[in-house]
Amino acid sequence: MSRRISHRGGDASGVALISSQAGVLAIGHQRETAGPASQISPLCQSTHVHPDIGIAHQRFSIVDLTSNADQPFCSSDGTICAVFNGEIYNHVELRKELASLGCHFRTHSDTEVLVEAYRTWGTSCFARFNGFWAVAIYDRQRKGVILSRDRIGKKPLYWTRQGSRIYFASEVKALLAVESIWSTRKVNEAKALDWLALGLRDTDSSTMFDGVHMFPAAHWAIIDRSFPGRAERFWQLPDPESRLTERELPADEAASALRELLVDSVRLRQRADVPSCVELSGGLDSSTIAAAACSANSNIHAFTVSYPETELSEVAFARSVAKHLNLEHHIIEHTDRSLWGCIGSFVDLHEEPFHSPNMRANQVIWETMRANGFRVSLNGAAGDELLGGYGHHFFGAQSGNLRSGRLLELIRNGYGWSEARSPFRGLVSTGLNLVPGISSWRKARNEISSTAALLRTKGRAGESRTAAVSLDAILREEVLKTKIPYWMASGDKNFMGVPVEVRMPFLDYRIVELAFRLPESYLVHNGWHKWILRKAFCGVLPAAVIWRRRKLGFPFPMDRFFAESRPIVDLIVSESDNPFIDLGRAASFRNDWRYLSFLLWYERFFNQNGQLFNQIEALAHQRPASGYRSRFVNGSPKHG
Repeated sequence: MSRRISHRGGDASGVALISSQAGVLAIGHQRETAGPASQISPLCQSTHVHPDIGIAHQRFSIVDLTSNADQPFCSSDGTICAVFNGEIYNHVELRKELASLGCHFRTHSDTEVLVEAYRTWGTSCFARFNGFWAVAIYDRQRKGVILSRDRIGKKPLYWTRQGSRIYFASEVKALLAVESIWSTRKVNEAKALDWLALGLRDTDSSTMFDGVHMFPAAHWAIIDRSFPGRAERFWQLPDPESRLTERELPADEAASALRELLVDSVRLRQRADVPSCVELSGGLDSSTIAAAACSANSNIHAFTVSYPETELSEVAFARSVAKHLNLEHHIIEHTDRSLWGCIGSFVDLHEEPFHSPNMRANQVIWETMRANGFRVSLNGAAGDELLGGYGHHFFGAQSGNLRSGRLLELIRNGYGWSEARSPFRGLVSTGLNLVPGISSWRKARNEISSTAALLRTKGRAGESRTAAVSLDAILREEVLKTKIPYWMASGDKNFMGVPVEVRMPFLDYRIVELAFRLPESYLVHNGWHKWILRKAFCGVLPAAVIWRRRKLGFPFPMDRFFAESRPIVDLIVSESDNPFIDLGRAASFRNDWRYLSFLLWYERFFNQNGQLFNQIEALAHQRPASGYRSRFVNGSPKHG
């Protein structure tokens, strides 16, 4: 199981064998540069005590790079043993507090802080952490293992049951390394239909593999016969009623609070014993992260991707920000052809269907960062989901204005909508979408109807999630049910495949809580999405970036990708055997990555069609060579 996720580490590995009754029986660590794996060292000489718990770890070192911090990690008194995936950003402050309570530390790691925090405070420690984690803790007093996952679920934690045994891991493929799990694997048909009909994944604890589950975010549970039935929640979003009014929280105070929290969030996320950098797309979110990073560090490196299509390029905005903030600026001149050349390993890495081939494009950015010596990257993920950055959020805000009788605000939003090409179009779009739920209901029904004709099964897709019509309800659903859970699960596999640790300052729980207490009118105001974030950094960033009218998101030339990939798509369709999709109607989905990704996933994990992936990669390598180059701007050429 551990070897199947060795790509997530690279610095050290370790394993502990434990008796739930007697404690840790044997433990072993191996530095990856030290040659062949060492033997596990026994700690208990008794031949009458046998292990019933095993935990293993692959380490990617960020804080305290010494072997003293390798995992599994035991407390000083030997009563606690843990494996931990993530970072506790406030470990410095917690260490001081724990030291004042009598704790003694042997390392400078956040892992030891986590272990001693649990030993001191028990499961209430999770509410004290600012960071992200998936952790398994053996507690000799409880005579069992406790699992916990961070508030937002940034780090994945999968589990499955086989008879009387519970298996858990950071990736599904580690579970599939167990022969009994692999030999009984089945497709979760409800999840398959959700994906094919609606493009939904990670909407609940289920996965595409029947019987394999995701442990819930913001929970902890002890592994026992009822697991995870008695899982306890330690954090949740503020209630909808917690949103303040403009009178209760004036705009200037809200902007100041958001700016101060974001700067502090970035400051905490710059804590590392390895070099860190910033992803700079040129958009508002990544630009504010870069600006916040500069408040605490004057030597910031930023990376930007450039496409040849001028309509997709955001390089001019990124250059403007880099010059304004005096960043060391890397520009990655990017093509999209490398996906097919490594499609076998990439599908294996993601282990479930994924939404777009630009997942590989994202990974190339992190590979370039790693090649330049960076192990930690800060990005602007989740700014849209928290602060109303997407086009459909506009209509949720307008629906709220209509229901509350804020007609002047409704007209101002429509007239000034930043995503519309003209005031007239903004007003017309508002009028066409004012009836709550009609637009989303029609869209979902059309998607399900058009998909049904392509499916070989009579099953029904899961809930279409069309009830969320207010802006608060839409944002709440995207953070808890749809967008954020998917981005966290797929993103983690993507950047840990390099590996690079990607830190997301917007997902600091303090910012999440503030975002869900802000008046909705501060999110979409006078037609501007994320108005409060613009106001918070007005004067800090160039006006052209702050008041940029339309966003591109992460650009990707999808039309060109499919046009150039036609021979490969034909090969996938002709060589696939899929019980869910009517391949005789392939013309209907040749340009739909949702279907192609599902076909590839099924061929890899169920048909084990290695020949198909070899053929794709061979065909890809016959095409004209193209790749990724990076240039270094405003700095030393040695980094280029």
